[in-house]
Amino acid sequence: MLPIENRDVLAFTVIWRPAHEIAGRIVEWYARPDYPRELRVTQLSGSPDTSPQLYNPPTLLYQLWVPESHPGVTALYPNYQDGAHTLVNGLSSLFGFRSISLRVSRPSVRHPICEFTFNDGVAQPRIVRVMKDSKWEFFTHGYPLPFEDAQNYGQRTIRKRFGIELAVEYCRKLGVDVSLAAFWRSNNCTTMNLRA
Repeated sequence: MLPIENRDVLAFTVIWRPAHEIAGRIVEWYARPDYPRELRVTQLSGSPDTSPQLYNPPTLLYQLWVPESHPGVTALYPNYQDGAHTLVNGLSSLFGFRSISLRVSRPSVRHPICEFTFNDGVAQPRIVRVMKDSKWEFFTHGYPLPFEDAQNYGQRTIRKRFGIELAVEYCRKLGVDVSLAAFWRSNNCTTMNLRA
């Protein structure tokens, strides 16, 4: 079963840049004298390990791969549940990387979420999110994309305004089908292990 179909919480990003360039920028971001970290980069053959993501792991692990189904993009899968939100925003704002980030969960988890973020190297990313903290909330930020189903956002029941089906459809409209098994397969994977 695919991670997007069988996971309590799943967070990942698709970036329109080669894996080696993204890895280089991550090294640039973290391997600085003023920000001491141990960083190990490993090249592995085969598909990424999409083990369940943790809330707060002791070591940060990023996996980068070029999906079989979409050779023009690189997927980024961190080992923690926020999906490397700060890192991805930094890559987009500092280096102009175009990206889609998804954070999705089952409705049964403690704080369910469905969030779609599209960065196009501009100051204002497009965010569409529905989540439950103490109550269900719906949030949007940035300019709507031409294909968005804004009519759905007006539903009376907040949790129905945005869901995984719509998030996956938005990815398709941008040219990446994350529901394909071939999206989660690759001939090789770069693993970046970061320890404070």
